[in-house]
Amino acid sequence: MKKFKTILFYSFVAISLAAAITGYFYLRQTKKPSLNAVDVLPDKAMVVIHAGNFHELSYKLSQQSLIWNELASIAEFKKLNQQINYFDSLTTENETLKDFFKDRQMLIALYNGGTETNALISFNLSDLAQEKDFTEALQTVLKSEKNSEGVFEIWNGTSKYFLKTISGVVVLSQNQALIENCFDSKIKKQSADPYYQTLMKNMDADDLFNCYINHKELNSVKTKIKLDKFILSGKSVCNIEITPDAITANGFSACDSSSVLNLLGGQPAQPCDFFQALPFSTHFYKAVAISSYETFKSKAGINAAVSSYWKQASDSALFNVRKQLEDNIGDKAVQIEYTQNSSK
Repeated sequence: MKKFKTILFYSFVAISLAAAITGYFYLRQTKKPSLNAVDVLPDKAMVVIHAGNFHELSYKLSQQSLIWNELASIAEFKKLNQQINYFDSLTTENETLKDFFKDRQMLIALYNGGTETNALISFNLSDLAQEKDFTEALQTVLKSEKNSEGVFEIWNGTSKYFLKTISGVVVLSQNQALIENCFDSKIKKQSADPYYQTLMKNMDADDLFNCYINHKELNSVKTKIKLDKFILSGKSVCNIEITPDAITANGFSACDSSSVLNLLGGQPAQPCDFFQALPFSTHFYKAVAISSYETFKSKAGINAAVSSYWKQASDSALFNVRKQLEDNIGDKAVQIEYTQNSSK
């Protein structure tokens, strides 16, 4: 009996020692990336999308949103839609690759490329040990090869993508310069922007679709959508919900001095009961709540800015248009743009 206990004791010690050694080498190889995917994004991004579940986001946009389908007919949005669909196919359809993307938050950053919008996708591998297997899978499955700069080139039909991974961070784009800027310490990064840091802290990191927007950078891009007509300026963050007939954003904005929102500080919200008054052919409207027109007028500097306009309007109408407006304005003002007889 004593001999049996001795054997059992040493067996237990041996098993424990083996488990400890195995665990040590596993932990040694399994290391969380020290570099965060958001910290490599170059600054001056027009938009940064934080996608908690990239496949679900792609599905909602391409299969469940009538609005996105309409936007995808515009050249800039069409290209972005193609890139999202291509990346979604990589993350879900290939058995060898999809495990690398499982439970990964994806970042999609958009940059002004002058004549086009450049998209950059960034994410973290789950641990550093995956990096070698990931790059081998790229070469085996996608037949990708490293170019002279050490960047993988991936072909999708006639479209070429560039991919690079360092310290557990993977970046993908059709613009190689953006890829190189991600890992260039001399290039200022988006995460260093204090507005970006502060605003993103207001959002739930587990949401499906959070979005950061730099309105100044976004307005510099020329598209068929008149972004300069948006009520927002400065920088914003929002959580975006996608339904078949609506894309709704709810969040926070750090407005610059040119924003009409700065004129509305402290003004209570007003009900949106003006929809029935809008013409059927309305394709753009902007509404503001006004609890005190005198305060609004003072903040906006309306007296000095539009005095010549009021004179011209009154001379044309043969009555005091300005006085009539000020005597009758209610609790909101709505600006609309609509089509009448084929003219706006």
